[in-house]
Amino acid sequence: MRLIEKYKGVCVFCSSSNRAPEACFETARRLGAAIAHENLPLVFGGVRTGLMGALASAAADAGGVICSILPEDMAVRGLAFEAGSQNRQIVTSGLAERKRLMAAEADAFVALPGGVGTLEELAEFIAEKQLGYHNGPVVILNADGYNTPVVELFDGFIAQGFSRPSFRELYHVADSVEDAMDYLTRYTPPEVESKWS
Repeated sequence: MRLIEKYKGVCVFCSSSNRAPEACFETARRLGAAIAHENLPLVFGGVRTGLMGALASAAADAGGVICSILPEDMAVRGLAFEAGSQNRQIVTSGLAERKRLMAAEADAFVALPGGVGTLEELAEFIAEKQLGYHNGPVVILNADGYNTPVVELFDGFIAQGFSRPSFRELYHVADSVEDAMDYLTRYTPPEVESKWS
């Protein structure tokens, strides 16, 4: 099954900082192009700077369709990503509405390197999957090793008894863009064990 037949969109969480390492920018560009080549809409946080801008620019350059979702205060500050007429921009009242609309526009989720905002988004979508609010794939893209501490943090939840071993089935750690896209292609929803059983 082609990805365009499997998903309505891929939501990517990542940094808006221009100070990220160049290797992370290159991974963002490769992911944006890969999503576009699958004819899947890219859903992202709508900002033109940092990894977000690199991701969206690469997708646009590859002919992809983009759904930018950003809070009003960021749009007012001139941070919005602007692309061709086939793309959509949604301005929200704040971060909570932004995440709600990201979830409505996509059913696959990928985390690139980022700061506390990216971590918060990733954690929320894993938690929602754990509680059965969605059953889409969640990928932590760790091509540059940046997300290793995040993976170790999550592993620590299991090691210290805060999460069951099956928690690890809620997300996939990809070591390359190719690995991430392959996981999306072959993904089948796991049976999520209740954290209270």
